[in-house]
Amino acid sequence: MKDIDGFTIAIVGLGLMGGSLAMAFKQHAVGRRVLGMDPNTAAVERAQALGAIDGFFQDVREADLIVLAMPVRAIAGWLITYGPALAPEQTVMDLGSAKRAIMAEMEKLDAQCIGGHPMCGKETSGIAAAEATLFKGATFVLTPATHTSQGTMHMARQLVSAIGAEPLVMDADAHDRAVAAVSHLPYLLSANLVNTVLEQNDPNARLLASSGYASTTRLAASDTRMMGDTIASNRDYIVRQIDRFQSALAHMREAIAAGDDDTWRVQLERAREGKRNEL
Repeated sequence: MKDIDGFTIAIVGLGLMGGSLAMAFKQHAVGRRVLGMDPNTAAVERAQALGAIDGFFQDVREADLIVLAMPVRAIAGWLITYGPALAPEQTVMDLGSAKRAIMAEMEKLDAQCIGGHPMCGKETSGIAAAEATLFKGATFVLTPATHTSQGTMHMARQLVSAIGAEPLVMDADAHDRAVAAVSHLPYLLSANLVNTVLEQNDPNARLLASSGYASTTRLAASDTRMMGDTIASNRDYIVRQIDRFQSALAHMREAIAAGDDDTWRVQLERAREGKRNEL
């Protein structure tokens, strides 16, 4: 069984997620050392100044656990480039929000691999937005590879629990299908609502936009590179969700246009009850 207390942990990518994870590790005394790497040297310096990392991650063989906290395609690229150099006793984990492309690369490695996706975040990005409590109470999906050992799974659960999150084991396909509906589609709806309002070029709309518009469009401010990689890596399931939403919206539009108040009111009541049952 792997003992994370003695681990050297390396985090590649010190933005919102990677920076928050480093802070959480430090706050909860996870690992012996936490190292960091980021293409932005200012992010590494900031992480060191915040006490989130102990030093710079330079040699892939020096870490017991490597966590990849980058956009999905960057994670896959790292695995292709550096993964073959990892030893079988090392473990690599990721925080990507689409799992199939990442797991396909992990399956090729000799190292222990475990996919991960914490279901939390903010529309702001970068180390300046990081916070140690980001994962508290969040569901943290764990996606094992076919060669992931029971010891690695135990370690991953232990790590997730240590930072206050709730581990949930799920295969890559089931994960990508679900997040297309509850994460990726909401981002696209938020972005397109903003664009719809902008295209109207109505100065009064800005004057009247209040809490409803703000809460509905919050996700539109998310990092477009990160979300772009996610969309490109999960396009099949996202397109299915867009089709479902367009069909539902078209049905409601037809009812409103025809003055069929009973039909569109039923749809609204169904949504209201469904949302209330979530709470």
